[in-house]
Amino acid sequence: MNWTMISEADFVALAESKPLRKEFLLTMGRKGFSDEEMSKALERLRRAMTRMSQTLRASGGPWLMGSSLTLADIAILPVLVRMADIGLGTYWEHLPEVDVWLAALRARPAFSKTYYFGSLLTEKYPDLKIP
Repeated sequence: MNWTMISEADFVALAESKPLRKEFLLTMGRKGFSDEEMSKALERLRRAMTRMSQTLRASGGPWLMGSSLTLADIAILPVLVRMADIGLGTYWEHLPEVDVWLAALRARPAFSKTYYFGSLLTEKYPDLKIP
């Protein structure tokens, strides 16, 4: 949705109607995040990928907690799928543990049922992919 096409009052009303997304929407605003906010967020993602790599190495893998797939793996998977989808997979290209972890999850039968064609943002909005 193009947030600049609606009035500020309508935008705030939309944010107020979504308690779980309110803070996010109001911070983003109708014109998107500032360059400073984006830089901070991307740096947090970089640090998270480094911590994930360290955790995989420490656990012995192939999963975050070791030999068993856990909710921790399932919880972080959508973040990496979204990052890869929009072109931010470079954040872990120097972290082989993360790459192997993601490939192992993508190989599971449930992955293709969860991320069917059309479920990724860039399949609907190709211009979202970061070059």
